[in-house]
Amino acid sequence: ADKKEIIYFDFDKSNYITSEQAKIDKVVGWMKADPKSKAIVIGYTDPIGTDPYNLALSKKRAEAVKAALVKAGIPGDKISIEYKGETNLVVPGKKNIKDNAPNRRAEVTITVK
Repeated sequence: ADKKEIIYFDFDKSNYITSEQAKIDKVVGWMKADPKSKAIVIGYTDPIGTDPYNLALSKKRAEAVKAALVKAGIPGDKISIEYKGETNLVVPGKKNIKDNAPNRRAEVTITVK
């Protein structure tokens, strides 16, 4: 079965929240335990800001998670990234920064083929 982890980011930041490192470590453990595993990292933003800006930010978020996995010893060719800006909101319709926190994320899915 696929495994999934969600890494959260502060508003307008592309480096993940420091406390999320434990989730990165968990993903690294999963991948090292199964050499055939691959990861897909999808970056997202909240809806505050312009679409083009958020698309670029979501890409930076996905890249930041990939970089952390590579730094921990996972081969880069096992990690693909996607970035979807302010789509697929977890909590739609929120106006302020605080309420939008769940939308600022990168979703990591580990699959074994």
